Amino acid sequence: MEYFVQQLINGLTLGSIYGLIAIGYTMVYGIIGMINFAHGDIFMIGSFIALATFLVLTTVLGFAFLPVVLLIVLIVSMLFTSAWGWTVERLAYRPLRGSFRLAPRSQRSACRSFFRISSRSHRARASSRCRPRFRAASR
Repeated sequence: MEYFVQQLINGLTLGSIYGLIAIGYTMVYGIIGMINFAHGDIFMIGSFIALATFLVLTTVLGFAFLPVVLLIVLIVSMLFTSAWGWTVERLAYRPLRGSFRLAPRSQRSACRSFFRISSRSHRARASSRCRPRFRAASR
């Protein structure tokens, strides 16, 4: 019975995530009339902003009261993510609104590829700067 309850919770959690993704696609399609496959990548950037803000607040600035830190992280990540999404919409999607059907589709794929490549190159640069904490014993 315990296994069944755990799997039920897992299924409800995963179904909720799928539902949120579907609602996001539906809202974006209803508002701008085109499917934006790059909005998942914009959410990824928002999570990186939230992580960076949390680390700056807790380690650099020394905030210790977690509810205030989480509220600040939420506000900062919402502001920067919405500004990033607005910028992408203004620069990439709005000029192509009245064009033929293939141009916005190509632009969405290009934006998505740009976000993926830029996040990979950032992770590669960050991992190359890290030095190992322990040295392997020589044989």
